[in-house]
Amino acid sequence: MNDHSKQSTNKENKSEERDKQLLKMIRKQPEEGMSLLIDEYGGAIKAICSNVLRNYDAGIVQDAMQETVIRLWQKLSQRFQVKKNLRAYIYQTARNCALDYLRKYQRHSETDFEGVEDMMQDVSTDVEREFSRKHNERIVHEVIKEMEEPDRTIFILRFFYYETVKVIAETVHLKEDNVESRIRRGKKKLKAELLRRGVLNE
Repeated sequence: MNDHSKQSTNKENKSEERDKQLLKMIRKQPEEGMSLLIDEYGGAIKAICSNVLRNYDAGIVQDAMQETVIRLWQKLSQRFQVKKNLRAYIYQTARNCALDYLRKYQRHSETDFEGVEDMMQDVSTDVEREFSRKHNERIVHEVIKEMEEPDRTIFILRFFYYETVKVIAETVHLKEDNVESRIRRGKKKLKAELLRRGVLNE
């Protein structure tokens, strides 16, 4: 193992140990522990919520951030078993909260109609759209799952956890320009595969 790999491994081990201590703190002293969690991960939670809700005002982003903290409080202060590392769980929770708010406000904007006929047509459209969305999401997950490493990890960190290129580069032990290049190539491959499967149109 070279010096760079050793440094990266040591950094990851320290991060994992810090997260374990943070989780213990949350369970013993929830208020103090959650305050430390916000200090450590508040910036990342804000970045994820802001990215997902980029077309909505700051108040909605703030609501999604607060909901993220509430969900984390409810789960982490109990004996909930975090199957992933804590950082990944926090990112996933923030993403899920932001997506819930996105769906909520999209639904509100899409149901501004008058008359029963319009309502029935809109409900039918929503059901079809929801089915199509889930179908397409499943295909996207399948395509990403078929990617070789480290491209698969890079894509997941970038587009599911909204990590910066710098953090991704440190995680997969590559230079930042190499990560950016892999993201560009991966997006082209993903688009080509989605076109082949009929998810996208030319």
